[in-house]
Amino acid sequence: MHIYITSLDKTTSFLNINKIILPTINGNLSILNNHTALITALEIGILAIKSNKKWLCFIIRGGFVSIKRNKINLLAHNIKNITSINISETQKNLEKAILKVKESKTKKEQLDAIIKLKIATAYLEATHYLL
Repeated sequence: MHIYITSLDKTTSFLNINKIILPTINGNLSILNNHTALITALEIGILAIKSNKKWLCFIIRGGFVSIKRNKINLLAHNIKNITSINISETQKNLEKAILKVKESKTKKEQLDAIIKLKIATAYLEATHYLL
């Protein structure tokens, strides 16, 4: 499989992919070789790519993906490569994000806090692939 990732600031591609995990609006979706054709929306979360027994992780902030004949085209609103992660810092950020959601008073504050919570959760999920 091949994946082509396009965001506002760059385009990246990875060849000979074994497995991809995508954060869709209905939950995580695992893509293996010869997956059925599909177009779906992406949620804020972790994009995990397995190539040669090694995982690559990215935090994406929504977008769309199309899959056809082992070619994956991913259009992301925003994407950040995660190469290393500090688990204690990640857990602290998650706790802060949960507190912000609880303390939010207006709809805008609540929506902003939920976005930060989703990002913090994605970083925590990345520890499963990077550690």
